[in-house]
Amino acid sequence: MKYAVSAQHKDGAIPMDAIDRKILAILQEDSSVAISEIAASVGLSATPCWKRVQKLEASGVIMRHVALLSPEKLGLGLSVYVSIVASELSTPESYCSGWPARKCSRDASKKAPDIGGLFACRGFF
Repeated sequence: MKYAVSAQHKDGAIPMDAIDRKILAILQEDSSVAISEIAASVGLSATPCWKRVQKLEASGVIMRHVALLSPEKLGLGLSVYVSIVASELSTPESYCSGWPARKCSRDASKKAPDIGGLFACRGFF
């Protein structure tokens, strides 16, 4: 298969060969691995490997590099979703800024910094 990351299939997928897929697998495991180590793992020299990574980034296959944080080390070992049913949700206006519970929710999140997000759900579930 000819290496051409910039071309796209009809469905928007970027064509990749086995080496591209190996590079992506390595980067998904640890994006801080040196290009020289990746190159050695996939059987390329550093420059061609680096060019492939650049093309994968430019084409949007690699969207960004991130750090995975330890929730336990940050004291965030548990995620909880809580459902609160409010009786004041009878009109469309009550779902917007007029909803009295919204201010209460904002105040609660300011007082409790461990609250990562607040979500409003509409309908039955």
